[in-house]
Parts: sequence; C-alpha cells; structure tokens
Amino acid sequence: PDGITIIGYSAFYSCTSLTSINIPDGLTTVGDGAFARCSTLTSIAFPNGVSKIGSYVFMDCTALTSVNIPNNVTYIGNYQFSGCRSLKSISIPSQVYLIGECAFFYCSQLTSIYIPKNVTTIYERAFTFCSSLTSIDVDPFNSKYSSNNGVLYNKTATKLIQCPSGKMGDFVIPNSVNEIEIYAFAGCQYLTSVTISENVIKIGYGAFEWCTSLTSMVIPGNVNIIGGGAFSDCIALSRAEFEGNAPICDNSVNSASIFINCNPNLVVFHYLGAIGYTHPMWQGVNCVEQKITELIVESDTSLGTLGAITTISGVICTYKDHQPISGLELSIAYSVNNGLTWVDLPLVTSSSDGSFNLSWIPQATGMYLVRTVWNGNIEYCNISRAFIMAISWPPESNLFVVQSNSTLSNLVFNSETKELSFTVSGESGTFGYAQI
Repeated sequence: PDGITIIGYSAFYSCTSLTSINIPDGLTTVGDGAFARCSTLTSIAFPNGVSKIGSYVFMDCTALTSVNIPNNVTYIGNYQFSGCRSLKSISIPSQVYLIGECAFFYCSQLTSIYIPKNVTTIYERAFTFCSSLTSIDVDPFNSKYSSNNGVLYNKTATKLIQCPSGKMGDFVIPNSVNEIEIYAFAGCQYLTSVTISENVIKIGYGAFEWCTSLTSMVIPGNVNIIGGGAFSDCIALSRAEFEGNAPICDNSVNSASIFINCNPNLVVFHYLGAIGYTHPMWQGVNCVEQKITELIVESDTSLGTLGAITTISGVICTYKDHQPISGLELSIAYSVNNGLTWVDLPLVTSSSDGSFNLSWIPQATGMYLVRTVWNGNIEYCNISRAFIMAISWPPESNLFVVQSNSTLSNLVFNSETKELSFTVSGESGTFGYAQI
C-alpha cells in the first residue's frame, strides 16, 4: 500500500506463487532477502526514490526477466541476483561503487555486463558460472578496473580478475598479468585451453574450478604459489606440466589440494631435477619426472617459390647434454593467418640421430607460419617451435590481371592453349567493361 517506505528482511521470502508486485512511489529501502526464492516472479519496477537494495534480495528468482536498479542505489549486495537464471540483461547505475560477493552468480542467461566508472570494489565470484556471459566491459574512466576483449582485470592489467564463463575455445593470458585471482576462470566450461603467461607468479584458490573442457595445463616456472582447489572438478584434465620447482600450495582459505575432484587419470609432469615434488603422488595425483627436450627446426629457405619443393628439417634431443631422441612422432602444420587456423602436414618420426625432415610444396604465395610440435610422453616433456617463411611467384612466371566494374564469373585459364575465358554480367541497361 501507499505510505510504505521499507520492505523488510525476507518479507516475501519463498512466495512461490507471486508473479508480480506493485511498489509504492515512497519506497526507499528493500531489506535483505525480501523477494528471495519467489520462483514465479517475472518482473519488478522500483521507483526512483529507492536508494538501498540489500543482499540476497532476488536470490533464486528463477523466472525473473526484468528488474530496474534505481539511479540512487550505490551498491549491489551479496548474492543479490544469484540464481536468476532467466535474467538476460541488467543496467548498473553510475553511482554504484561496490558489487558484492556472488552478486550475479549463476545468472545463466546474462550475456554482457558493463561496470560503471565509480565501481571501486568487486567481490569474489560476482559473475561466476554465468554460462552465457561473454563480455565484462568497464568504463574507460574507472580508476580500479579495466577490460580487454571482455575479460576483467585490475586497472594496470597485472591481475586477471574474471574471465566470463561463456568464453569459448583457446585463451591466452596477456604478458602483463602476474596474478590470476581467486575463481578467475571458475565455471569456464567452454574453454578448451588456457595459456598462462611466463610472468604469472600466483594462481588463486579455485581459479580454474569446473573448467570441464580443459584437458591439459602448462604451469610456467615462475609460478610459486597456487591456491587450494585451483583446478578442482576439472574432470577432463589428464595432464598438468610444471616447468619449475613445486609451487607452494596455499591452503589458508581453501584447505583442499590443488587437484581435488579432478580426472582420476590426471598425471603431473615436472622436469628432471626440480625440487619439492613427491613420488609417486603429489597433491593427491600421480607425479612423474620428465627429461627436458630441445627442438631445433628450420627450412632450407626463408624465401620459397610457388610450386617448388620446400624442405623442413630439424633435430630433437635432450636439453643441455644434447643426446638424440629417436622414434618420436612430431606434427608439423602451417598457418597463413598468423596462427588463427592451422593446416596439418604429414607426421614425421625422428631417426636414430634425432633428425627428421619433411618435403612440402606450398600451394599459394604469402607469409607462412610453420609450427613443429612434440606432444610429450611419460619420459620426455613436450615442446614446440615455429618459424616464418615467405612464398613468392617464380621469377619467370607470366601474370595477368582482370579488372571489371561488373560481375565476373567462370574465370578459366587454359595453360596449354594460353586461352583465358570468363563471363561478365551486370544490371540490364547499364554499361560495363572488362580489362585484361
């Protein structure tokens, strides 16, 4: 009724038949849990005079599709929209300075979020397990936070705070990052690989929990602290490679091991001579010591010719003592778009002296990125190398160009008769030309 200024704590809690409600204009405050678990509530409109909306207010309002946050509201409370699985969009007012813990946790249809310039505090798991969320963008004038390609960082991008759970495929952590925050990738079930920068020194607890499509991880040698449960419930993870000494497992917040509830076939690999690991088990999973490999690859030319044979050759051996490794199967591929996509060439096998080679005829001119990969096994660690080469037209080749302001089709050149044929078409009543 009119005259109401406050909706109290849990006032409509679990009113499961409530589908809508009219809010009086004089309302100023909505208490904690006021509409929590109103599972059929679809929308609510607050008057502009509302300045405080508490925590848990819409928690598990699974049918809620529309709600406005008035401009006078200055913070988003803990778990305020947690479990609102039908909420597709939300506008955060410019005066908001704080977004609480798990504020939008499990908002599975939320696709994007915009952080205004006045937000100075975002608590953990604010946007975790939002499986449709692909972009977290930040006002460029925000003094505490920034975003790059939809991923949330601190202002200087030295800390990766939240990767949206809807991100897919491969993700490369920028070189500026030295810390992966707690729960940063939690629930990113569509990521198939994450490349960690060599500059990262700390991985927070729960950082990669429930990344269910990750099959392998490489932990750079500079990482010296990993939080408990960092890779918990990564059920597809079968290989974790550590390039340095065993990091400290920080159990101060999460007492679980780094790999709790992971794939039972997970194996941790570390380099020969690294300290701090225990065998046959470390952090509750199988642990194996590997020999470091070295891979040298080159082409017989850095500037090839279209139609000519190009030979890729190399040697794989142990690191430092350079003992050749025979019988290893290596994959070679090339990319013409700087690594966005790759075309596989035939597999090669190293001979008794560790050498291998592959002859190949490039089918187009341009710049080629050529990559050779050894995927690793129980004894020898994985390694890859890449180089760039250019393919140009032969010096004696005869080139022709067809230019037209019309539509060209059926372009055919007969190399035996030296005849060129094509079809020119255009709009009726217009004039066109074709120039060879």
